[in-house]
Amino acid sequence: MTERAVRRDGDDGTLPEIRVDWTKDLRTPDGKVRHDSERPQPRFLALLVPSKAASGLVGRAKAEDSVALREVIVTTPASRSAWTECCERDETHLVTQSPAWTDAMTSTGRWSDASRLYSFSDGRSVVLPLVHRARVGPVAPRYSMPDAWGFGGLVGASIDASTVASVVADLRGVRCGWVRIRPNPIHASSWEAGASAGDGATLALPRRAHVLRLDLGVDEIFRSRFTSACRRAIRSAEKSGITVEVDTTGRLVPVFHSLFRRSVDRWATSQHEPQGLARFRAERRDPRAKFEAWAGALGDACRVLVARRDAQPIAALIVLQGRNAHMTRGAMDRELVGNDRPNELLMWRAIQDAVAAGCGWFHMGESGESQSLARYKEKYGAVPVGYAEHRIERFPATALDAALRSGVKRVIGFRDT
Repeated sequence: MTERAVRRDGDDGTLPEIRVDWTKDLRTPDGKVRHDSERPQPRFLALLVPSKAASGLVGRAKAEDSVALREVIVTTPASRSAWTECCERDETHLVTQSPAWTDAMTSTGRWSDASRLYSFSDGRSVVLPLVHRARVGPVAPRYSMPDAWGFGGLVGASIDASTVASVVADLRGVRCGWVRIRPNPIHASSWEAGASAGDGATLALPRRAHVLRLDLGVDEIFRSRFTSACRRAIRSAEKSGITVEVDTTGRLVPVFHSLFRRSVDRWATSQHEPQGLARFRAERRDPRAKFEAWAGALGDACRVLVARRDAQPIAALIVLQGRNAHMTRGAMDRELVGNDRPNELLMWRAIQDAVAAGCGWFHMGESGESQSLARYKEKYGAVPVGYAEHRIERFPATALDAALRSGVKRVIGFRDT
């Protein structure tokens, strides 16, 4: 389906300036999340497209040029050829933003492709990976991406504040309960500036991820980025005889999932969550079939790393590797691990493989407010990146969800760790 936005002349304006601190969460000026104003959504939208790009990928996004309303064509779902081309032109794109990832999602039978291709009059094109629940209908909420499905957001050669502003304006006209976008953290500044332009800001939820820049040789990364304690742990694991096996066929998915189930039980104990509830939630969020779908759709881009001692699996990782790498899942059997350090060895092997493949970034995923998780990632040289998840809602779904979750946690005595 193709939609054409209304073209108008005039109504010039400017996009705001936002400075992004890589070591802090992005927050609204008063420290609170911002809600969209309730207003009718027009059938056709005049999209904001500035005459020049706002600025670079990270750090500071500044828009000083006047903004004119121009024509853009939106095609949904995006064609695979155009989508692939956008990925090829984006040096920062992640596997979770690729058409193959959406194929993996739809193969589970739970999701349908609702991706949107934006073709601008100046020849630029970007794609927003987007899905909705299967069998719900056209008004189903949209996600880029859903919880536990990685990062979404725009992919293309020019992800600047003006492009984001145009996309957000279009999404306000999508007739559904809500649209939720968790963008590539590297694009945080462009999303913060662009999402706050036009007809009111999105609901911006502060998030924090960790990313390691692979701009040095692998030996130099080991020497200058890893902490001394991390280097000692890796050498200790190697001396203890722990080996690492890497699979890109899906053969080791059952091994990973078995270790993952044991991790779920351990996490339940530490969080004071009933084991049955923890297992139920984990099976809904991360069933074995989900990981098998990744392996089937992604091929070599889905890498399962398993650490063994005397042929016994004791820890494992799943890394999604394309232009950039993303460590997306980890698991271990605490009792079998003992005093050894297989996790550090697994991460070191994953980083080595990413450097050898020419990846520019190694994403370590969401860290939230967990200080222990942040310390673990930072010992490999990863830096915290504050960004925001952006939501466009027709009713206060986020507030209702937060109240429900908070109530359940109080009842069961849940502890965030």
